[in-house]
Amino acid sequence: MPQALHESGGGSEGGLETIPVHLLESFLRQLSHDVRNDLNAMELLVSYVEYEKSDGDVGNALKQLHDAVRYGARRMLRVSRAVQVPDVEYIPYPVDIFLEDLRERVETERPELARRLVWERCDSRDVALVDAGLVLEAFVELLDNATAFSSSETSVHVKVESCDAGAKWTISQHASECPPGHEGWGRLPLVSTRRSHYGLGLCWVRRVLKAHRATIVFVYHAAEQKLATEVVFAVQS
Repeated sequence: MPQALHESGGGSEGGLETIPVHLLESFLRQLSHDVRNDLNAMELLVSYVEYEKSDGDVGNALKQLHDAVRYGARRMLRVSRAVQVPDVEYIPYPVDIFLEDLRERVETERPELARRLVWERCDSRDVALVDAGLVLEAFVELLDNATAFSSSETSVHVKVESCDAGAKWTISQHASECPPGHEGWGRLPLVSTRRSHYGLGLCWVRRVLKAHRATIVFVYHAAEQKLATEVVFAVQS
């Protein structure tokens, strides 16, 4: 198979990673399509403002233009961040405070996501050395993935507990059957089962967790019809 992109220490658990050309081509097509859509929307709004004489309508159009520019900028920032090696600055972070910070962030920034989540009480007093900004972003990505791959009528449960290896996070979602290939989610960049997605989110999450020496597995429990995302961080003794 033809090969295009080589990188060390990326989405795979170690060693050299090779990305097939057709995946890179598909990614670039999708990205250019999305950027063109963003720019076309901005162009239409600018044209409207140029010819519209009503102050009220102009003000509304300018607000839409501002939102469109901000959305396009965030998209490019997410793509840029996903292909970079994480720059980690560790701080001691109690896992119970981490849970509350994550909950507050989701409720503030992603209310539609927050409505799907059930947060279980955390009694752990473990403290992990992490980059707070990176791990919060990574967990938002994991929560988004869990809700995307479960029915909108079901809840996604979030739990933190102590285990022999450290602090264990479990994100549980309903799944009537075992998703094919779930064990390898995020190992290879540019592979996504969701239409019009880049296939970079879970790969970036794996990079962040690897930089923290944390582990992640996706486990299907057939009897309960649940898919669990399990993340374990080492903690301070």
